[in-house]
Amino acid sequence: MDIKILVGINLRRMRLERGFAQEDLAYEAGIAPSFLSQIETGKRAPTVTTLDVLAKAMKMPIVEFFASPAAPKKGLPRGRRTR
Repeated sequence: MDIKILVGINLRRMRLERGFAQEDLAYEAGIAPSFLSQIETGKRAPTVTTLDVLAKAMKMPIVEFFASPAAPKKGLPRGRRTR
């Protein structure tokens, strides 16, 4: 699997598990929401510094971005969350 795709999948999964909206996490990390979206979709490769900032914002170790994904029982939700 392409490393950009792997990082993006893990970033999105962890963001959703922690209840962050893209806009909220981008604000906490000091990056543009559009950049965060591009990382999650594998269109952009973040620097190690950006990954460090994202990991700290989500209070998780940076190595989690590189973990092989377990086979999900059900796919991740798509699109904007509704309340």
